[in-house]
Amino acid sequence: MLSRTGRLTLLAASSLTVMSSATIAPALPSMQRHFEGSDGAWVRLLLTLPGLAIALLAIPLGRVVDRLDRRQVLAAGAAVYALTGSAGLWLDDLTWLLVSRALLGVSVAAVMTSATALIADYFDGMERGRFLGIQASFMSFGGVLFLLLGGWLAEQSWRGPYGVYLTAVPVMVLAWMLPKPRLATASVAASTEGDTPWLSVFGLGFAAFLAMIVFYTIPVQVPFDLERRLGLGGTAAGLAIAVGTLSGGLVSLVFGKLVVRFGSFFLLGATFFAMGLGLGGVGLVSSYAGVLVAIAVGGIGMGLMMPNLSQWTVRLAAPAHRATAIGVVVMGVFFGQFASPLVSHPLVAAIGGPSAFLMLGGLSSAVGIVVSLRGLLMEPVAQPSS
Repeated sequence: MLSRTGRLTLLAASSLTVMSSATIAPALPSMQRHFEGSDGAWVRLLLTLPGLAIALLAIPLGRVVDRLDRRQVLAAGAAVYALTGSAGLWLDDLTWLLVSRALLGVSVAAVMTSATALIADYFDGMERGRFLGIQASFMSFGGVLFLLLGGWLAEQSWRGPYGVYLTAVPVMVLAWMLPKPRLATASVAASTEGDTPWLSVFGLGFAAFLAMIVFYTIPVQVPFDLERRLGLGGTAAGLAIAVGTLSGGLVSLVFGKLVVRFGSFFLLGATFFAMGLGLGGVGLVSSYAGVLVAIAVGGIGMGLMMPNLSQWTVRLAAPAHRATAIGVVVMGVFFGQFASPLVSHPLVAAIGGPSAFLMLGGLSSAVGIVVSLRGLLMEPVAQPSS
């Protein structure tokens, strides 16, 4: 049984992944003024570069995690995270800041894959599903907290939000104190490349990719739509996005019970249906209150997606391949974030925001209905003990 300190270590490590990009978002205008004369696109790249690095390196780093002691990889990843994430406290060159943000993405990929693989090693069956739900909830609530803290520090100085990344230091120390997972040595020796159904794992990664294209349309496009249609500014947009994050976090808390009751396949369909219903609802409503309700519904889908895909992936993968398999899903998530504006922006430009939201939301909901029906027709999913 993992101690309370060990559990908090894994949850704190997981929260590092969600703050990797968003924490500095409030400081972007100040950074643009500080680096006056630089192309604004390069400053904005400070926000998105970690995500691209995570998407590109999640699978290779997952393979590294599977071959080394996962606790050591987690500790090393947290150390690099603290060093590169806080680089803005002392660097004053935009090029080197961009390099540091790319390296931050490398550390996030290492932390994310190793932390989730350790959860799979420490917990079994229903307890694993419950803890993965708590992990997703912790990430959601942590994201809101770090974003608010980053906003307050950005008012003091553009360098302020970079100090938040130093919270990885205690995670680094505590990771060295985690007990050795009971499956680590035996499973690595016993497993072979044929033990993991990689086609199914990549299918889950593709599902994550599609779901994130739909869900990420909300933070990418809705702030502009609120300004155009309702004349609302950044505070209203930030609150709306936070509402979606909070609703997702609350749903994640009960994920362990939901997956036992309905099964992974049905919950995957519910993910697409809720995201689609939320996005389509934003296109239909004409009031800010309606937008908040719609985004809260969309957040339910996000709250189901991460723990469901995580537990499904580690259930499919052989123990020695868990981190690599998790890397596949992580790659899908971050490539979906990267691709979302490439899909939504042309649609919004061609047919307008509300119509684009209805189109993408309708397609997502239709996919969700089909997948959910498939789940209902299947035999109930029995949660394995390992």
